[in-house]
Amino acid sequence: DPVSATLWLGAFAAGAGWIVIRDSGHVRGLRLSSAVALTLAVVALVHTGLDLSGKSHLGVFWAKGKAQRDTLFERWNTYSRVRVRPYDDTPFGWGLARTPDGRIGQHYLDIDADAGTPITHFDGDLGKLGYLKDDVINAAYLVQPPKDVAVVGVGGGRDILSALVFGARHIRGIEINPAIFEVLTDKFADFSGHLDRQPVVSLFNAEARRYNTHSSEPSY
Repeated sequence: DPVSATLWLGAFAAGAGWIVIRDSGHVRGLRLSSAVALTLAVVALVHTGLDLSGKSHLGVFWAKGKAQRDTLFERWNTYSRVRVRPYDDTPFGWGLARTPDGRIGQHYLDIDADAGTPITHFDGDLGKLGYLKDDVINAAYLVQPPKDVAVVGVGGGRDILSALVFGARHIRGIEINPAIFEVLTDKFADFSGHLDRQPVVSLFNAEARRYNTHSSEPSY
């Protein structure tokens, strides 16, 4: 995690300082650099263990003016910080034509505490997802029923579910961020219905333009 990485970098920097002055005869400097290096190394080791066990006490608790509460999962990489938190059971929609009658389990996946996407609970019953047909973002499916669909940026899997609801026969989901891909296919795969195991769905952790350029399947 980034906190442990920062502590380790500090320990290595202090260790490098000790190596630089070890033959200088500067006793105070040697003691200080060795003490700092050892202290940071111990703290880094402890925090690394806590993070791996899911009991980290240091991290991001406030971001972009919002408290980061109720975090279910967090992952950092070179693309972004990805976090999953609970969400209410009112079906999520960008613009629903009518108010849904039922309720459905949902989590919310946010990226850098800003952009986000819902993770919808899916138990294999597409009937529970009928509200997706009323969402303005899926209006194109009403004009042209889908056959083959490519979803660029899978996120929490909602667009995959929309394609399933509208009867697509082949769905390719392409997600560049490995942390988001991990959320959907591993950490919350049980919750989201293991979309990667659906017979008509193929998920790929790849950059979409490069994937389509090198794929043997037709582009979309």
